[in-house]
Amino acid sequence: MPLYLFKEHYVIAREKMKRIFGFLCTLDPLGFTESQLFIVPFLVLHKAFIDHMNDPTNQKKIQILRLLLDTCKHVFNDWQKQTQDIKDLI
Repeated sequence: MPLYLFKEHYVIAREKMKRIFGFLCTLDPLGFTESQLFIVPFLVLHKAFIDHMNDPTNQKKIQILRLLLDTCKHVFNDWQKQTQDIKDLI
């Protein structure tokens, strides 16, 4: 899953995530829906929390959890901005 590393990286990663999530969810790269940009990262975060809870001292799992948490924070903030833009248009 593409992660949020810094702003410029995420602009490109967000576009690539659309095809990746479309393929992962529907086995069709064109099967993407906007809701997948919000749902899939949080499902992956949930799995990372479970892995971390099973082995809380593993540094690799701590780093993965931290990176996924940063990505989900950015996804959530970006989603709120888009939702507000849609509400403004309506």
